[in-house]
Amino acid sequence: MTKPSAPAKPMTVTQITYAVKRVTEIRDAKIKNFISALPPLPKLPEPRKYSDDEKQQMIREGKATLRDDVHRYSALINAFDYPQPKETSEEKRLRIQHKVQKEINDKKLAEYDAKLRVEYQSLLDQIHLGDAPSALSLIEAFAAK
Repeated sequence: MTKPSAPAKPMTVTQITYAVKRVTEIRDAKIKNFISALPPLPKLPEPRKYSDDEKQQMIREGKATLRDDVHRYSALINAFDYPQPKETSEEKRLRIQHKVQKEINDKKLAEYDAKLRVEYQSLLDQIHLGDAPSALSLIEAFAAK
């Protein structure tokens, strides 16, 4: 006749806190690794800035508008708002490419995060409700995936 096995020993508050911290660190590392594996976003060019000569020309032509708070500026040339420079076709192409790639990356990250969140929440539930030996094996399995 075999002895019945002893009931599983519940985890202490300290053990639960540590286990939750470990699982959270593992999840964060997985997300960080996933983000670093995504294709990089195309680099956007720096916005073009007007030279002082171009600014003076726009002021003479009436294309620049005077700001209301002129007294705040030591150089009068800075007291004007200038029209946005025209975007070149290359800048437009890069901006669109950047936007599309960002949307793709965000979608992939959201899908991965949703999948990971289910696994993470299941693991947290198991930690809070389970026993110490099974929690440790679950954490190791989560880290290995």
